[in-house]
Amino acid sequence: MSTKVFSNLMVDPLPSTSQTQPSKPFSVNIRDSFEKIMRPRHLTSWNQVEEAIDLLQKMTYTHYVVRESKLNKEEPGLHYHYVVYVCTFGHKRKPEGTGQRVKGSKFTGCKSMFRIRYEHNRYIIPASKTVHNHPCDREYLTNDPWSRKLRQDQLQVLTPMITVGSEPNEIIKYVDETFNKTITFNDYKNLRHKVAKSCRIQKDGLTKVDCLTALWMSRCQSNFQSMLY
Repeated sequence: MSTKVFSNLMVDPLPSTSQTQPSKPFSVNIRDSFEKIMRPRHLTSWNQVEEAIDLLQKMTYTHYVVRESKLNKEEPGLHYHYVVYVCTFGHKRKPEGTGQRVKGSKFTGCKSMFRIRYEHNRYIIPASKTVHNHPCDREYLTNDPWSRKLRQDQLQVLTPMITVGSEPNEIIKYVDETFNKTITFNDYKNLRHKVAKSCRIQKDGLTKVDCLTALWMSRCQSNFQSMLY
C-alpha cells in the first residue's frame, strides 16, 4: 500500500479513537521483517534482546511495550524469565482518577505481540502475532508520544534556542532535520514550559549571552556533522 494512502488516514497529529480506526479493516503484516531480525539471532544476553527489538522497531516503524514480565531472581544478570511485548497501539492504559473525560486515544486494539522466554541458555520466541491493524510508517507512528520524546542531551541542545525566543516552526524544523523526530506544536509548548521551569529552578540560570553562545556552538557542530556525511 502506498504512502499516499497512509497519509490520508492521518487527520490530526493526535487523533481521537474513532479517527485512528479506519472504517474498513486495516492489516499490515511485518512477519518477514520479524523473522529476519528476531528468529535467526542467537540471543544469549538481555542486551542482545534489546538490540534486536530496537532494530525491529526502526525497520518496521513499530513500537512495542512490556505488558507482562517475570524477573529472573535466581540469575539477575539474565534479567527476565519471560517478557510479553504488545504493540503500543494495543496497549490501553487504565484511566487515572475518576470522572475524567478522555479527550483522545491512540488505542486501536492492535493484537500484535511476541513473547520472549529464557530457555536452554538462550532467549527464544515461543509465540508471536505480527499483524497490525494500523499503518506502520513514520507518519502514523507520531501518534505515539514515545516516538516524539527527546533525549536529555537533545533537550539541552534545544534549551538555548527556546530561551532566546526562536520561532516554534524553526525549532520544529531543527528537531526534524537534526534528530529525525517529528514533533507537534503542542510538543513545542511542553518543551518551552519545561525549559522555563528549569530556568526558574536554577538560581543562577542562563544569561542571554550564555544561550547565544550555546546556540552558536550547537549549530556549528550540526554543520560540521553534515559536512562529514
